[in-house]
Amino acid sequence: PCPPDQIGEIWVAGASVGSGYWNDPEATRQTFHGALQTGDAAAGATDTAARYLRTGDLGFLHAGQLFITGRRKDLIVVHGRNLYPHDLEDAAQWAHPAIRAGGVMALGIDTGRREMLVLLVECAVRSSPEQVAEAIAAVRAVIAGGFEVDV
Repeated sequence: PCPPDQIGEIWVAGASVGSGYWNDPEATRQTFHGALQTGDAAAGATDTAARYLRTGDLGFLHAGQLFITGRRKDLIVVHGRNLYPHDLEDAAQWAHPAIRAGGVMALGIDTGRREMLVLLVECAVRSSPEQVAEAIAAVRAVIAGGFEVDV
């Protein structure tokens, strides 16, 4: 665990955390089986009673509040191009008025052959299906035009 005001990777545990990835035991072990060092850390002793989901997010605790500062893997590589998630997210959130400001998350998905760009976009509560379709088209156009990559 990090002391207050020190940036570290955010790990979570609890009943609502999934148990792992489908048919991928190695990724499951790396992501869902985080264990804190206990006792003799030099000898590699771990707390086996608690397993944590390694979120990949970075943050710190200050006065009992969690502050997110970034991502452990803060780079998405698509077709050899390095893309920063916050640039993609910022561009996408202004692509259409139905998109909720701050409601966009960019991530890279490794298909085994290549990494693909995925954007999760939150629309306003009362968006019609037509507005959602327009927003999707607008996001794809903005990202393709500004970053030369498909979503």
